[in-house]
Amino acid sequence: ESVRYTINVPANAVDFSITYRYAGVFQDPGHERYEQPRFSAKILDVAENKYLNCASWVFISDDTIPGFYSSPIDNDIKCKAWTPVFINLSAYAGKTLILEFTTADCTKGAHWGYTYVDVGDCNIAAGIQYQCNPNRAFMTGPPGFRIYKWWNSDYTAVLQAGQNVVLNPAPPLNTTVHLEVIPFNGPTCSDTLH
Repeated sequence: ESVRYTINVPANAVDFSITYRYAGVFQDPGHERYEQPRFSAKILDVAENKYLNCASWVFISDDTIPGFYSSPIDNDIKCKAWTPVFINLSAYAGKTLILEFTTADCTKGAHWGYTYVDVGDCNIAAGIQYQCNPNRAFMTGPPGFRIYKWWNSDYTAVLQAGQNVVLNPAPPLNTTVHLEVIPFNGPTCSDTLH
């Protein structure tokens, strides 16, 4: 009920990240929380033997499980559609990390929990594509966040909000643009990409 992926963050990494997607279906038998079906995703820093705070979390099946909804067929089944997670690993340059996913049925053995995981690409961050005529910039943020704010170089103005935006006119070449990303409740922390 567990799978692990080893991630070797390059020593010269400046903007290094990983993206994965997950979906889940759990029965909610109403047991004590420690007995309920669950799913966890964690990233272990091998050298420190510690889990990363912003990348380690557990979903426990009950009515408070964030982002899940009750099945229209059976109210005791909690579901979550495919959801992307983006984790910035730039602070771990030169380190070996282990990404681990674990599911568990209820401890009494009668109720199930299933989670599906798709580990995507490493080193995807915010992107920009220029179009010369007319002078526009197409900006794309990483998936999996609730709020996206695109800031100018000195953080005095929000240029636009949203995961995918168009700046018209585009900022001059070599201009630094900052992307502030704020997550949904769950597996990631706020971050700023440049």
